[in-house]
Amino acid sequence: MPSFIKIIMAIPYSYDLRCKVLGALDGGLKKSDASRLFQISRNTIDLWLARRATTGEFFALCPREAASRCARRAIANFSEFEAFVRENPSATQGELAQRWKDPVSRHTVGRVLRKIGYTRKKRPMATLSETNNNELAI
Repeated sequence: MPSFIKIIMAIPYSYDLRCKVLGALDGGLKKSDASRLFQISRNTIDLWLARRATTGEFFALCPREAASRCARRAIANFSEFEAFVRENPSATQGELAQRWKDPVSRHTVGRVLRKIGYTRKKRPMATLSETNNNELAI
């Protein structure tokens, strides 16, 4: 991914804003008025109120932890995997996936093979042409 492209992720609302919104609602302010006043969606207010009803006051106000966007690499050591592929030259991607020490899918094997430079295409061979009398095509 180019360095100039940034991934913009949603930033959770602050704890202070959450306290103010729920405090205003407890003070008698309507949800629609609170959503206009604090410039947040009505659905967000409904979600906070539902969380407070099920989990309690403190947990309704705390933002949830963001899930990790980076997956663990199933095949981290490419040089070890390349040696493994050289030991099994005629194995398919599915067979390599089954024989690898960790559980991986054949799609993962295919991605790693592309990263280390292996392709599915066969190398061109020098053959004689039967239609014309040329020399070996190299």
